[in-house]
Amino acid sequence: MEPAMPRCLAPLSLSALLAACTPAPGPTDPADFAFMGSWDCGVTVMTFLPDGYMPSNEDAPIAVAEFLRTANGATQITLANGNRMSLQNVTDQTMTWFSHQSGDSFDCTRVAG
Repeated sequence: MEPAMPRCLAPLSLSALLAACTPAPGPTDPADFAFMGSWDCGVTVMTFLPDGYMPSNEDAPIAVAEFLRTANGATQITLANGNRMSLQNVTDQTMTWFSHQSGDSFDCTRVAG
């Protein structure tokens, strides 16, 4: 007897499936993201570049593998080393930084960029 195939208990409508797979609106060129530049996050000054991320002014840039706009307006950044972070509530002067690895979250203020 073959094992039973798992079934979806609540099938998605086509519109819900398309909405889930459609990227959120926003810039497609990383240089155009509002968070590019340097931010004072209390414990460090972080710098976001179109192709890299500097956790502090003393660190060499870590290559960015992907920028992903999420449906809630945040941007998820995946680094070449696999680490991920999300930037939320980005304005001209403030944003919230969140680490997917540690769960740390910092309110940041723009210092340059």
